[in-house]
Order: sequence, then structure tokens, then C-alpha cells
Amino acid sequence: MNNNNPEHSNIRAAMDKVAESLEPTISPTNNPDDGPADKQVLIRTNEVERDRWKSAADHEGMTLSAWIRKALNDSASNILDCPHPMELIRFYPWAGGKKVCTRCRQRL
Repeated sequence: MNNNNPEHSNIRAAMDKVAESLEPTISPTNNPDDGPADKQVLIRTNEVERDRWKSAADHEGMTLSAWIRKALNDSASNILDCPHPMELIRFYPWAGGKKVCTRCRQRL
């Protein structure tokens, strides 16, 4: 782009003026405790699945990115987090200071 062209300067000035009044619509932070959401994951899908996911996200009042993050975090919690009450958790210092659920034997 030639910045010496007056037409381009006018377009740039107009775009800068519009950009000053724009509010960001997607927060770069998922959770203030977790820090900024600055990592990306590429998911390849077909149009039907993407449209279905987008409809579900819209139904939940979420962006598609937020909906996918929530779905994946919920799934990871089901796999990785022990669902049992704290009274079933035992601390074993001889096992490297690990906490273990006495019901499911999950190391925490």
C-alpha cells in the first residue's frame, strides 16, 4: 500500500477514527486467575459440524470459541478430576506427597 497516496491516507484516517469507537467483543481472558487466553488450538471439521456447534453456542449465548473451551474443559474434568468427597482423599507422604482418592484410586 502506498502511504503517499492521499486517497489511502483518507481511508486510513477514516478507519482509525472508526476503530477508536469500537469496543472489543471477545475478552482475551477466560478466567482472571488463569491469565490471558493467548494459545490457539486448530480444530478441523466439516461445515455441518461447525454449523451445529455454532447453533449450540448461540443457543447458550456464548461465542463458538467459549463454547468449545467449556465443552472441552467439562470433558477434561470428567476424565481427570476425582468426583468423590474430600473425606475420601488421603495424603501419603511416602508416595512423594501425593493425595489419593481411596474410592477411585485417582492420584491428585
